[in-house]
Amino acid sequence: MKIINKYWKQLVLFSVVAGVLDYLFFCFLYSFNVKAFDQAFKLDFWIPLIFVFLSLYYCKKAELGFIKFGQAMLVGVFTAFVISLIPSVFIYIHLKFLDPTYYTESVLSAVQTLKTQLKSLTDVEDIRMIKESAEYLSTTSVEFYVFDELIKLFLPSVLGTLILSILFRKSHAVES
Repeated sequence: MKIINKYWKQLVLFSVVAGVLDYLFFCFLYSFNVKAFDQAFKLDFWIPLIFVFLSLYYCKKAELGFIKFGQAMLVGVFTAFVISLIPSVFIYIHLKFLDPTYYTESVLSAVQTLKTQLKSLTDVEDIRMIKESAEYLSTTSVEFYVFDELIKLFLPSVLGTLILSILFRKSHAVES
């Protein structure tokens, strides 16, 4: 926890910049009328990963090139959580108050796409799965979508934190 207390301003700065960039990515796709469930919305996972790397790299350099595995995990998870929280809040405000029809249109578009895929299928199991997906999508809410967005940003960042923590950890050979 000491490392968070020591560098919290820089970690929050990295997190806020990444969160705002992710929201700007959402706004960019929104401006081109890309629907919320299109594949393009899955491309923003790299923004938190880059900034988790930057926060870990910053802390490692500030600690004279040494960071313990636990410290690296703490820094990465803290950064990942703040990064995923910021765009989720902005997207919720956007979908709930600025353009409430966008989410409904996105759901209808996704259901229509599933129904189009349904026409070309012949396997009974695939048809059942597509029908269930369409029913499920039509009952989701903005809150569910925003929570899904939060998880979509947080989990890859935590996995990246685990990998980076292993790579950045203090070497036992150097400890004396």
